[in-house]
Amino acid sequence: MKHKVRLARLDDVPAIYGLACELLDASFQAGIPIDEPKFRKLTGTLIMAKDGFAQVVVDSFDAPVGFLLGMVDELFYSRKKFATDVCAFVREEAKGMGAYVMRAFMRWAWSRTGVVEIILGLSSNIDPERTGAFYEALGFTRVGGIYILKRTAS
Repeated sequence: MKHKVRLARLDDVPAIYGLACELLDASFQAGIPIDEPKFRKLTGTLIMAKDGFAQVVVDSFDAPVGFLLGMVDELFYSRKKFATDVCAFVREEAKGMGAYVMRAFMRWAWSRTGVVEIILGLSSNIDPERTGAFYEALGFTRVGGIYILKRTAS
């Protein structure tokens, strides 16, 4: 099956939500309830916003099988900006398309006025070594890490 990458449309939001559920179910955040209206609103906002990015990987029937949501914001200490991924996921059947989505995001990020950094997170804990190697192959440098403390039942 041939896959391609295109900008997300508002009618893709339900499919993106379903894909995000797949990602979250397999991630470190599994078990945290997903607020569907909140997720759909955020996704729609990123699709429509000047400083929002939403791209999907689609199959030959134009059905989304992957996505990347991103955004631009100011650095907390400067008027300069950074671009970051909010959430990204590509089903195993289309894994090779991740590089196309990421390169499209990088081109978009560098085209935004004031962007001086692209910062990618790796918080799902799904194959962090492979994902980190992928980011490094694209030119990114590992800086620090993410540490999470979960509330335990009392």
